Amino acid sequence: MKNITVLTMAFLFVLFSCSTKKELNTVTFDEIQPADPYTVYISTGPCLGACPEYQMEIDHKGVLKYEGKRNVPLIGEAQNVLGESDLLQLQKQLLNLQIHNLDSAYTCNVADLPEVVLTFKVKKQRKTVYVVCEAPEKITDFIGFIDKLRVTYMPAEVSVPLTEEQ
Repeated sequence: MKNITVLTMAFLFVLFSCSTKKELNTVTFDEIQPADPYTVYISTGPCLGACPEYQMEIDHKGVLKYEGKRNVPLIGEAQNVLGESDLLQLQKQLLNLQIHNLDSAYTCNVADLPEVVLTFKVKKQRKTVYVVCEAPEKITDFIGFIDKLRVTYMPAEVSVPLTEEQ
């Protein structure tokens, strides 16, 4: 009788563990609400020319963290906070992207094009999209918008260094 009870308990534990895990994974990017916490990461890669090379992240509160590497006015680390209208525009752009429908890569057989890596983290989900060329217009528009934020919020000469507490 003890063996049956132990087996039943083990079965129920596995059953409920699996169903709980499944419930956590069934939330899709199309169910994201504007108030959900998110972070957008962008990383641009080098090319043989003067392509800007930087990494940047922006969270749902508008905190923008930046690291300029090459061919950008600001080399090094800095951070700033988006204005309210830019933060609202970012949220609209994210919803318009329909992250759940994006392919994981947009590439072509052309050498020396810089790679842009977009990573979207919403709740506990993460999706990375590699963009080299032939991306839909909504992605190129989004990349352009993010680059506009970089130019607007990252000064050309003055750096606000990141500290351990930030």
